[in-house]
Amino acid sequence: GSADSGSADSGSADSGSADSGSADSGSGDAGPACGGSVRGSCSASGLTCECCAAGGPAEECVCTTTCTSDADCTDPSRSHCEQPSAGTEGFCTDMPTFPGCCWLCL
Repeated sequence: GSADSGSADSGSADSGSADSGSADSGSGDAGPACGGSVRGSCSASGLTCECCAAGGPAEECVCTTTCTSDADCTDPSRSHCEQPSAGTEGFCTDMPTFPGCCWLCL
């Protein structure tokens, strides 16, 4: 008979699929970051990229939350509701540093 009649390697050492998913299946690379005149992505949870309606280089975008009055802006770092007119939806900003929107520049 043969000294090697059995099969010590009958299975596959790599029969499972430890790497079946995509390494980039999440939104880790969602494009450019939101800011300035760029409508991009926000990395912080709960924030969305909100922009003034001007468009182009006059557009200002910021990662923030929406509001209809200053009372909706509960984060002290974004305590002002930047909005086109009273009672309409806007977004929370840091009034001293945010350049402001030119809502009527369209």
